[in-house]
Amino acid sequence: MKLISLKNSKGQAFSTFQLLIAAVVALALLGVLMPIIGGINPGTDRLVDALKERINTQQDQPGTLTLTDEIKVSSKGDPYVSAATITEGTGLADDQVKFMLNGYENDFAVNEGNNVLEVRASSSVTYQFGVLCHRNFEELENSINDYSSIIKETEDLPTFDEENDNVRVCVVVPVKR
Repeated sequence: MKLISLKNSKGQAFSTFQLLIAAVVALALLGVLMPIIGGINPGTDRLVDALKERINTQQDQPGTLTLTDEIKVSSKGDPYVSAATITEGTGLADDQVKFMLNGYENDFAVNEGNNVLEVRASSSVTYQFGVLCHRNFEELENSINDYSSIIKETEDLPTFDEENDNVRVCVVVPVKR
């Protein structure tokens, strides 16, 4: 009986190990590149997620204003953020959240009929967004006055339905620091 010898052959385990290493390296590169790619075309997706999270925490902390991290936004892509979108899953109705421009009329507009914030900035701009909630509109108005160093009095306060007199209400304001 003659034995066959294979020259320069490697075991299957070594090939599998090489494939595993290549997959780990590829995932690491993807993890580094995705934040960079995501920042190239700022839209409103990151803003919507940040506002949902902020509304969830602030609605149970009446009278406390908190700001999101800095977020780059622009009118490229979908420039609209509706109250219905940011209140989805928060337990608040869309008429319980209103937008204020906070003196940034060049970069934003509010369509009060649809309760929508429109990003008008053609190039990417960086803002933080504040969320302030309270038990009713009268208390919210007092809290807005308490934060007059952050929330500018350059516009009329948003109006809420009379029916919402004893229901949580929130305002969302852009802030540039």
